[in-house]
Amino acid sequence: MQVNPKPCKLCHMNPKACKLFYMNPNPCKLCHMDPKACKLCYMNPNPCKLCYMNPKPCKLFYMNPNPCKLCHMNPKACKLFYMNPNPCKLFYMNPKPCKLFYMNPNPCKLCYMNPKPCKLFYMNPNPCKLCHMNPKACKLFYMNPNPCKLCHMNPKPCKLCYMNPNPCKLCYMNPKPCKLCYMNPNTCKLCHMDLKPYKICHMNSKPCKLCHMNSKPCKLCHMDPKPCKLCHMNPNPCKLCHMDPKPCKLCHMNPNPCKLCHMNPNPCKLCHMDPKPCKLCYMNPNTCKLCHMDLKPYKICHMNPNPCKLCHMNPKPCKLCHMNPNPCKLCHMNPKPCKLCHMNPKPCKLCYMNPKPCKLCYMNPKPCKLCHMNPNPYKLCYMDPNPCKLCHMDPKPCKLCHMDPKPCKLCHMDPNPYKLCHMDPNPYKLCHMNPNPCKLCQTDCKPCKL
Repeated sequence: MQVNPKPCKLCHMNPKACKLFYMNPNPCKLCHMDPKACKLCYMNPNPCKLCYMNPKPCKLFYMNPNPCKLCHMNPKACKLFYMNPNPCKLFYMNPKPCKLFYMNPNPCKLCYMNPKPCKLFYMNPNPCKLCHMNPKACKLFYMNPNPCKLCHMNPKPCKLCYMNPNPCKLCYMNPKPCKLCYMNPNTCKLCHMDLKPYKICHMNSKPCKLCHMNSKPCKLCHMDPKPCKLCHMNPNPCKLCHMDPKPCKLCHMNPNPCKLCHMNPNPCKLCHMDPKPCKLCYMNPNTCKLCHMDLKPYKICHMNPNPCKLCHMNPKPCKLCHMNPNPCKLCHMNPKPCKLCHMNPKPCKLCYMNPKPCKLCYMNPKPCKLCHMNPNPYKLCYMDPNPCKLCHMDPKPCKLCHMDPKPCKLCHMDPNPYKLCHMDPNPYKLCHMNPNPCKLCQTDCKPCKL
């Protein structure tokens, strides 16, 4: 996979935050690019001392009068930390790793299971200042006797989002809370410091849908922590992405634009089977960044007289894949060519944000059931003398996972490993709740023990 010179941006909005830990311009290499680095944590009885109990990195916070500026836009947010003797308890959800820091067995209760931390907000006359730049935004809440109801239906609000397939509708598709903003001619001041951007929305009959289909839309495309300027301070923001304002109707005039791709069994036809919509992406050299690591990948196809040869051994056109019910066989004879397309470090979103992900790769969703729909998929491999042939024509690619003596790293290096592969929030049951988990893979446990 292509090495990214700025790996921190994959997770952190501010790459300077790396300095908070190791003062190394490429700190990710300490763990993620060197398999030996696991010893730093898993063979160290007190791994947290590497960062949190060593006084050197602490200087970045406790010897700096405004340390929050290292990551946060507003230094006033420091009050969330410096007025609380144990601030980390406010944020960490898993009680086990908290022991590595503050030795509290149930830190989550401070926020999610009792009202104590609410005092930070509801006993403060202007609590919005703790996070927001403009305290006038408080009016959105404190001029309403029950502001929480704008988003949360009951005192257990997590269910509204994590158990609701369309949680955004609670605020953004319901006209009631809109009145707080759009019936006031100066509402932009509540959140924005400049009045000018409101023209982009208030001169459009359906302004909310331009931005507020997602509560955090800017992060989906822009890596800059101040991406709003790209649109809200530009009189013609559409031109930043689209060369022609007409195609905007595909998304901005559709109340559910995501369905154009994610609910369509053949979404590729929206762009790749018709030459007209290509202008949406390929006339702007920067749009490909949304998926690909290469800055100008469009050159691979659109500036090459025989582009298919770059990826495919046969120069015939795209019909080899898009009109073939089994296109994967064209590539999976050799495991290397996958990199030519799958250069996105977070490809899971292609599947887990799509209700029918199999169609993204396979024209027939049945093959996915061989592994992903079977509660005991290991039988497909360990009871078949040549299991890899079920999916791949060559058994070599399986070595990427199944032949590695320490495959656990794929999950245990990530604090939320189930998101990487599983739709089930408790996938660890496959191993940790089975009295004989090793039999799922092999009879000898030595290759997996750390």
